[in-house]
Amino acid sequence: MQFIVPFLLLLAYSFFYALVRYAFNQKLRQVETSSQHTQAELDALKAQLNPHFFFNTLNNLYGTALQEKAEKTAQSVAQLSGIMRYVLTEAQQNFTDVSHELRFLEEYLQLQRIRLPDRANMSLQTDIMYDGQPASIAPLLLIPFVENAFKYGISLEQNCFVRLRAEVKGRKLDLLVENQLLPERQTDHGAGIAHVRKRLELLYPRRHQLQISQNGTFTVSLHLDLS
Repeated sequence: MQFIVPFLLLLAYSFFYALVRYAFNQKLRQVETSSQHTQAELDALKAQLNPHFFFNTLNNLYGTALQEKAEKTAQSVAQLSGIMRYVLTEAQQNFTDVSHELRFLEEYLQLQRIRLPDRANMSLQTDIMYDGQPASIAPLLLIPFVENAFKYGISLEQNCFVRLRAEVKGRKLDLLVENQLLPERQTDHGAGIAHVRKRLELLYPRRHQLQISQNGTFTVSLHLDLS
């Protein structure tokens, strides 16, 4: 049993990555061809993913981990469950409360903290702030920047870091994501960031500023007007 739980957790984590990318691409197509995106297609997508079965499996894993006193595994399952629920429910809407999107980021970051080993060569710094003023945002808009930082900026052997600062104040969002540029992982920003650029142009014309630079550090700076 001690080998089954980590294996299932790894399987669920891999499924999460595939599902986030699938949902992201679905959202992009919805923006570009909204007239063709029907409720029947959404129902078919949900039926195909079978979320009821998936959440039951996660709950069973969580209960098993608690029984075996595997607290780290139980915490990982709980974080993954929250992420999956967001992707399968609120992320299917055109817009969601900005607090929900920030909570989604926090759960993703917490899962990364649990997943990554505690090593002196790694540094992860995050700061997420929200003044509480009601505001909406397109779901899954920010996660590609964060995912990109972990994909290209984390190494088990070299000194590396990921820094994230997100602030929503006065219905204005400012996001700063930085990561170490590793020589063997030079990137052209990735397809995910290219998709975000297109979504920003479609959803927030003249209401956003996105700057991306790489000079030893890969830096993403986004200012977004949510009003």
